[in-house]
Amino acid sequence: MTGRSRDTNSALLALNGDLPGAPFLSSLAALHSTIVAADGAALGLRSRNILPDVIIGDLDSLGDAADDFARAGSVVIRMESQEENDLEKGLRWLIGGGFGSVTIVGAAGGMIDHTLNNFSVLAKYAREIKIALRDPLWHMHIVAGSMAMATSPGDRISLIPLPSALVTTSGLAWALRSERLEIGVREGASNRALEEMVSIDVADGVIALIHYPNPAIRDAGPSPG
Repeated sequence: MTGRSRDTNSALLALNGDLPGAPFLSSLAALHSTIVAADGAALGLRSRNILPDVIIGDLDSLGDAADDFARAGSVVIRMESQEENDLEKGLRWLIGGGFGSVTIVGAAGGMIDHTLNNFSVLAKYAREIKIALRDPLWHMHIVAGSMAMATSPGDRISLIPLPSALVTTSGLAWALRSERLEIGVREGASNRALEEMVSIDVADGVIALIHYPNPAIRDAGPSPG
């Protein structure tokens, strides 16, 4: 834990999907006081020379390595429930521990049903803890209320409802004014920032806000129809 910022209200939660490379993940870990691994994600962290503070889940992916992590100093928490996936177990543990925000890595990749289920869980807990997801190419925020974020003009911003939301925006090329986005009806993909600050207000429902600050990504893809 030496050298980390000690923000005791913030945690990094690694899932057993596609994890970023070691340099990016190490820099992200340095911003959080507590690192939590969901089951087999602990192995991915260890391969990047990061020891999780806590490992949580049914431990079916971790197996006998759980004892090695315990000896190295990780707190290993076994939760056998099959009614919740490891993401939900991790979020419930963080909320119960008083954490106000979490940054998640490894939520996508692997089996598509697991990825879709993860987004259902994120929507379920969006009102109980501030949730962000990170990747080297994009930032994502799960929004159930209001937020503002710094952008550069031209940045690509997508608003994906989970599964429905009443949304108002400012600072975007295609503004929304108390308009309904809904899966299967209308989404808000590939919008663009016009200003150095973008804000969103979700009066009802939950939105996944995806921000691509990379210029190579910024100009990719069609404009909203």
